[in-house]
Amino acid sequence: MDSPDPTPVVEALIAALGEERWRDAAALFTPEVHAARTNEVLAQHRHGTLRPRVLRDDVAGVESLEALEAMAPHEAFARSLEATDPRTRVAKVAAALEAQYPEHAEQLARVGDEWTDAWNLRVVGTVVDGDQAWAVIRKRDASDDLALPLDFPPDTVVLRRRNHGWRVSGELRRNRRWHLGGLSVTDDRGKRVFLPLKFEEEAP
Repeated sequence: MDSPDPTPVVEALIAALGEERWRDAAALFTPEVHAARTNEVLAQHRHGTLRPRVLRDDVAGVESLEALEAMAPHEAFARSLEATDPRTRVAKVAAALEAQYPEHAEQLARVGDEWTDAWNLRVVGTVVDGDQAWAVIRKRDASDDLALPLDFPPDTVVLRRRNHGWRVSGELRRNRRWHLGGLSVTDDRGKRVFLPLKFEEEAP
């Protein structure tokens, strides 16, 4: 993907994430991003800067800090992409809520279907300045999400040119912002209600 235009790299990233090809997606990021994410997760879990939670919520399939330290940074980052994907997080939250709110279990079992198009994105445009570039991405049907003037801003992908071509040089905000504290369902009167996720330390 050695091209003066970074757009194909961003499109390849969107496709890889949408198809859950985590290692292919990770390969499109710079090694610095790989290392930074691993160091961040290690620091957060060592020093308790996040609420207590299992490590696999940040890095899929990893159960200990020792295992994470021994893992190659690109592999750890691929697993982090999997763990922080909005579809992964929604599925985990929905499963936990089913146990906490069994009366809504049927709806919660279907909630993941609403997130299958999480990576249905398009590149709106790119700006190149020397060896750095910015690509603007947003949902293909973003104009239909909310009635104006309410709308969410697009995401920006930052890239740097390396010897082997363009690579993404920052984590995607789209992945990092899905910190779900619950989900909404419809009650027996047809109204939307929010079901807060009760963490283990809060459960009666």
